[in-house]
This record gives sequence, structure tokens and C-alpha cells, in this order.
Amino acid sequence: MGNFSVPVAKQVSQVVGVEGVQAMVNQAADNAQLNGCDNTHFYQADLNSDTLEGDWTHCDFTKILLDPARAGAAGVIDFVAQSNASHVVYVSCNPATLARDARVMLDNGYALVKLGMLDMFPQTGTWNRWPCLSR
Repeated sequence: MGNFSVPVAKQVSQVVGVEGVQAMVNQAADNAQLNGCDNTHFYQADLNSDTLEGDWTHCDFTKILLDPARAGAAGVIDFVAQSNASHVVYVSCNPATLARDARVMLDNGYALVKLGMLDMFPQTGTWNRWPCLSR
């Protein structure tokens, strides 16, 4: 939908968004146009595929923001780790897949420099894994 891409596009020279669902790609392109962001390019791709294909794979990424589903970014994390990106921001809703994917990044020379945690959906299964205090 462009929830991250459109605001970022107002701060940088170019944004490339890659999403698995074509309807969301279309929505992101529409949102970018409505917000006057003509420096965005959106692509549909199966990011869980063994082979990543498309024009977007030839871009020279300087910074990357990942916002994968609960299953994490296993299909694209090697691509990200081998990119020339100076910074990678990973928005995760699953600590286990974040840890798995972070291991790949660390093994490829990246360092964890900042970590923040926020439970935006306390009613979901992730919340049940955290201790709860009551009186």
C-alpha cells in the first residue's frame, strides 16, 4: 500500500517497493501518485521464491526497509545481505524469524546497531509468549 514507501519517497531521490500481492502494488502506486511522489517504482514479486527475478533485482540499493509477514524474509534475506545497502531496517512481527534473518545479515558483515520493540497487536499469539503480571 505504500505505508512506508510513500513517506520515505518525500525524503529521498528514489524508492523501489517490492510486494508479493499485485493489488497492494497497485494501491501503493495509486497512493504515491495521490501524494505527488513521482520518484517511486513498485514491483510485484514472489519474495519467497528460490529465484528472485525482475527489473528491481538490478537496482543499486543504498538503504533497505523490510516489512515481511510473520514467516520472515527467508526468500529475500540473502539478496538483501549481499546488496550494497549501507543500512537495513527490518520491521518484524515475529521475534523468531527476525532472529533467523538477522543471523544471515550478521554472517554477511552487517552489525545490529539499534533495536526497538513494540507490541502493536497484543491480542495476537505473539503476546501470549510474553510474561503478564496481574493483581
